[in-house]
Amino acid sequence: VLFSCSRSFNYPHHSVRQRSAEGGADKCDGSDLFNHDSSWRVVAGLADPHGISFEATNYPGYYLRHQNWELFAHKSDGSDLFRKDATFYARPGHAQGDLTSFESSNYPGHFIRHQNARLRISPDDHTP
Repeated sequence: VLFSCSRSFNYPHHSVRQRSAEGGADKCDGSDLFNHDSSWRVVAGLADPHGISFEATNYPGYYLRHQNWELFAHKSDGSDLFRKDATFYARPGHAQGDLTSFESSNYPGHFIRHQNARLRISPDDHTP
C-alpha cells in the first residue's frame, strides 16, 4: 500500500514528509522532490505484523522511526529496538473519528504528532 501526502488535520495544506532524514510536517509545494519525500510504503510492522511500518519510497530500506521522541527516516539496522521504534498501530483518529492516528508500538499511549513542523511521538492529550 502506498501512502502519499498524508495531511495534518489542523494544518490541512501540510503533509508528512522526510527531509534530510528528519520527519516533518511541511506545506505541500507540489514539486517532484516534495512528492517523493512525502510518499511512504505501508508495510507489515517490523516488530509486530498486526502493526504497520512506513518505508520511504525514495529510499528503500529506510523507515520512519522515533528516536528521543522525534521521528526520522533511518535505514534499518535490524535491531529489535529499531523494529519497535518503526512499528505503529492504526487507531481511530483523535481529531476526528473517521481519520487515523498512529500509536507507537513500544510507547503505548504515544502517538505521531507534529510540533514546530517536526514529527514526534507524544502522549495523547486529546488535542488535534
